[in-house]
Parts: sequence; structure tokens; C-alpha cells
Amino acid sequence: MVKGSLQRTLTKFSKNIKFSGNDDEDVEKGRDDAVTMPNMDEPVEHFDIFHKTDVGDRDAPSNILEEDKVWLEGIKNRTKDMAPEDQVSLDKFREILEIKKVHKFFAERIYNLMDSQRVGYLTTGQLMGHLTNLTATCSCIKLKMLFNMYDIDGNGTIDPSEFGVVLASAIAYNALSISPEQVESMTDTMFEEIDENSDGVISFDELKLILEKYPQWFDGSLQLSAARFLKPPEAPQPKDKRKEKVPLKVRLANLWTTIRRKRKEVLWGIFYGLSIIAFFLYGSLDAFYSGSHITTPHCLKYYVVAHGFGMNLNWNCMLIIIFMLRRTLTALRDTRLGPYLPIDIAVFIHKVIGYMIGICTLGHWIFHMIHFRCLADEPNPDEGHRNPYTHQPFSYGEYLGSMVTGLGWIHGFVSISGWVLLAIYVVMFIFSLRVIRRSGHFEVFFITHLLYIPFMVLLILHSDKFWKFIIVPGLIYIIEKISMTRCVRVLVGGAFHIKAVTLWRTKDQGVTQIIMNHPPGFVYQPGDYVFVNIPTIANFEWHPFTISSCPEDAGKR
Repeated sequence: MVKGSLQRTLTKFSKNIKFSGNDDEDVEKGRDDAVTMPNMDEPVEHFDIFHKTDVGDRDAPSNILEEDKVWLEGIKNRTKDMAPEDQVSLDKFREILEIKKVHKFFAERIYNLMDSQRVGYLTTGQLMGHLTNLTATCSCIKLKMLFNMYDIDGNGTIDPSEFGVVLASAIAYNALSISPEQVESMTDTMFEEIDENSDGVISFDELKLILEKYPQWFDGSLQLSAARFLKPPEAPQPKDKRKEKVPLKVRLANLWTTIRRKRKEVLWGIFYGLSIIAFFLYGSLDAFYSGSHITTPHCLKYYVVAHGFGMNLNWNCMLIIIFMLRRTLTALRDTRLGPYLPIDIAVFIHKVIGYMIGICTLGHWIFHMIHFRCLADEPNPDEGHRNPYTHQPFSYGEYLGSMVTGLGWIHGFVSISGWVLLAIYVVMFIFSLRVIRRSGHFEVFFITHLLYIPFMVLLILHSDKFWKFIIVPGLIYIIEKISMTRCVRVLVGGAFHIKAVTLWRTKDQGVTQIIMNHPPGFVYQPGDYVFVNIPTIANFEWHPFTISSCPEDAGKR
């Protein structure tokens, strides 16, 4: 985390820098060695740092990349159009280089470094001279420029307050939601990492040393293109929606290859689709032959369809519980049935079933609304569809939200429980969307997902058949939850505690190593993983960590 933040901070304007190991021999400080830039009115200092190998090429650099030549030509043309008076202010500088507002801090620092005399503006010759010279310099000079950007007061060192300003700017650029207290803590931690001699300031040598120590922070070639160094990211080009037409034969061949590669998933998908059709037919036929006391012949067709969707709700709500049985599925994986079960895609199946529950809920609700409207419009309903107190036909409102109708296996509770079930599902669905789960609000997703408990209880009270579906998987689920409580885990497996934590940083990603004790009752196999919770960060987040202990570590850690 710390090194990753430092990487984003330091690479803001210095991507693709690497060190040859001899750069310290090529760098010399001083204001005596001024260089005359092309098209400049007077000699200016090159960011207070020069490279000896560039001396012969100062008048006409020959090692400029083709990319930089194109970039410089564009800058030159924009400068002529935007600064005809031959004076480039800070605002004009940002406009010419197309520097966005999120780069405001870095733009001001670069401009102030170029305007070393503090006259408040650059001539077009000075601007082009600085940019031209920058294209021909080596990585050490660009690193010095980076250091000078961070050294706001220009005293030759970076203190914690200056480093904090840079870090805060980088955090704002990345649109990170981090409090000022966290920024201060990150600044202290990162500063301690870089400040080798612990004198409270960072020198150029210390910054260079940390980058040599962690070269993966700067990937790419030694020669950095100035066009990439200063130019803002280009806007993404619109995708060409016209795709090359693929022959039907090729598409069928690709489809067949996919089916063969994922035959297990395809077969289970077919089985699931057939089960949806089967339970819809079962629910519809059950309603057709046993629903005469609930509906009328004229409204029977709506009730039949609504009941078909309702039966699928029973089936899918049972399945979604089954795919939440983590320990049971793990145990089944080790049996002979394991290779034939879709255990590896349990999370994906859970999501698919969740969407199917939404479809069935919508269909069940719509056709019951139509069914109740039809019943309310019956001209001469029988006594079963009249208010027992007024002997008047039930109104549409009474069908929708009154217990006086007596509908449901709990007298009159079906309509009220249906509305509550609908509201719970909508809340759970909205807060389970990826935009919520992946935006730093996982706790909201977790807490709202706990509504599945009242959802299942209300569904038992709402449907007279759901208890038959849920009784077995429901009991297994309760047993699993009890076995995962802290007291049971400690009683069965022993107490756990963390001995050490190590953060390993690679070029593209990071690895966290956690060393824990090994209680006598804790048994594991190769490929197993444990879930780790850090309550001080989030009470409800459990993160999986692969167990990678060696055989000789058994009983130790």
C-alpha cells in the first residue's frame, strides 16, 4: 500500500526512467554552466543541472526522438497562435501544453523552474528552448527536475510539508477518497522509507537511491520522451462500431469450440433452464386444478401465470441458499461428484439465480396486479370474494393491502407480505450492484444483503409450499453459520493470532504475506485458503488468503 502510493506519486511526471548505475558521475550542480538555448534571447540555466555528454549537442541536439520532433512542432505552432505577443504566462503555458486542472500543482512547479528569474512570463524562445533541451537530456536530469518540482522552497531538500503537498496533489489527481489524517500518516510512513539518514529532510541523493533500490517503480527505457513526460493523456478514440463480418461457418465453429471447452457449465445451464420451464408448468397446473376457491373462471388465466412465476420463486430461492453453503460445497469438491458439479462457478451461479429471482418476482407481481384488478371488476362475485362484514365485493385496494380478503395460508397475510418481499428484493438488488460493491461501500452491500434473513422468513409465511423447498438446505445453512462463529472455531480449531505481515512489491502487483500460528486442531490441504478479518478496518470484510506453508512448517506456523 505504502510503496504503491509512493510509486503513483513519484511517477506522475517521470514514467519510463531507469538508472544505469553511473549517473552520479554525469551530474554536476552549479549556476556557472549556463547554456544558450536555440532561439533564446539570453543564456538560461537548465534546471540547475547539466549532463556532460550533452555539451557538444547543445546548439543542435541530434538525439531527439521522432515522437518529440512531432510534439515540439505542434507546441511551436500552438505557441505562435496563442502567444502572438511573445510572452507566455502561466495560464498560456497550461493552455499551450494542454495541461488539465488536475495537474495544476505540477504545471506551476514546471513553469516556476523555467522562469528562474521570476519575471512572471516566458518568451516563446525561452519556452521552446527549455522544451527542446529537455528532449535531448538523460534520465538523471529529468530526475533532478522531478526533485526540484518537489523542492518548493528551493533550499535543496524536501521536507515533510513539501512532500505532503506533492502527495495530496497526487491523491487529488487520482480522485482518491482519503482523509487529511490518512494523508498525514501516509506522508510520515513514505518519508521514513526515503529518508535514509533520518535527518528529517530528503536530499537528491536519497531520492535517487530509493529509485535505484526499487527500479520497478520506473519502467521503460533510459531515454525518456519529453512528449510523454509533459504531454497529457490523449482522449480515447471512438471505437469503430463497424465490425468485419464473420462468416456463419466460422461463428458456428467458435461456438462449438466454446461448448466443448465448457461442456460441464453448458450442461448445468441446460438443466437449469429446463428446471425453470418445469417448475413454471408445475405451478401453473397446480393453480389451474386447485385455484377455484381463490379466483374466478374469468380471472383464472392471470392467476395461473402468476402462480407459475411464484413456483419458480420457491425453486430459485432454494437454489440460492444451496450456493451459499460454502463448507458443504467445499466438502463435495473432495467427493467423486466434485468434478461433475459446478462448484468453481458458485459465485457466478449465485448472481444468475439472483437475477432470475428478480424476473420471477416481477412476473409474479405484474400478473397478480392484473388478477386482482380482474377480481375487483367481477360483476357478481360469490361470497368468497365479498367483504364478510359489509357483504360488498372486495375492492381493488382491499385485494392489494388488506387482510380482510383472507388470501394466503396465513389468513389475509399474502398481500402485505408480498409488498414487503418486493421492497426487500429491490433494496438488496440495488446495493449488490458492482458500482456499490467496488466503490468503497462494501459495508453497505454486506448489511443490506443481510435482509435475506427476513426475506426467507416472510417467503415461508407468504407461500404455503416454500417451507418444503427450504427445510433441508435451510437447516444445513444454519448449522454452517453456527460452526463459523468465533466460539466454535476456537473450540474446534484453536485460537489464531498473526505473528508477522510482509508486503512484497513486484513490478505489476503486490503480495501480502501473513505468518500465523498453527493450532493443533487446524487441518488443511494443498490449495486450501483461509478468510482473514481485520476489525479495525472493516468488521464485515473477510479476505481469502491462500495457505502456502511448507511441510516442515507443520505445527509451527
